This record gives sequence, C-alpha cells and structure tokens, in this order.
Amino acid sequence: MVGILLALWSWIVPFLTPALGLGAPLALGLSPTIGLSWWIGLPLVVAIGGWAFAFFQETSSHHSEGRVSPRMKSLYVLFLNKGYFDEIYEAYLVQP
Repeated sequence: MVGILLALWSWIVPFLTPALGLGAPLALGLSPTIGLSWWIGLPLVVAIGGWAFAFFQETSSHHSEGRVSPRMKSLYVLFLNKGYFDEIYEAYLVQP
C-alpha cells in the first residue's frame, strides 16, 4: 500500500509542478523528490489503526451481540440512517 502511494506521489508531483509554478512543491513544504510527508502518512496510519481496531473487536472472545450498550445502539442507528442527512436536507433545503 505504501509502495503504491509512493509510486503515485512520485508521478503526480512532477506532473502538477508546471501547472502550479516551479516553486510550488517547495512552497507547500514538499520536497521535489519522492519523500513521504506526515500529511500523507498520518491518514494511512489512522486507516490501518481503524482496520486493526475493527478486526480485533470482531474477533475478540468477549464480544457478544446481546450485551451492547445503549450508546452503541444509538450510534448504530445514526450511521444506519446516514446521520439523517437526507431528512435534514429535505426539511431545510427542498421544502423550507
């Protein structure tokens, strides 16, 4: 995964440099070489951490479906309904 990101990064920076100006990579704090900066690495670490957390939650032996806290049930319903985005959009923007 990191190899794919590095390969894409090493291609996209030289490709976009003429459009952004010659000093653009340096002005953005980027090195003109491949370099993996923290703002590319941080989301990758967070994603891998989330996957690991979900994996360990699902495979742990103490996980039982009968003992779910009310807060987790509320979060489940919120995410199941996509944060009620469609309902809010309909109520405030489509039919004000």
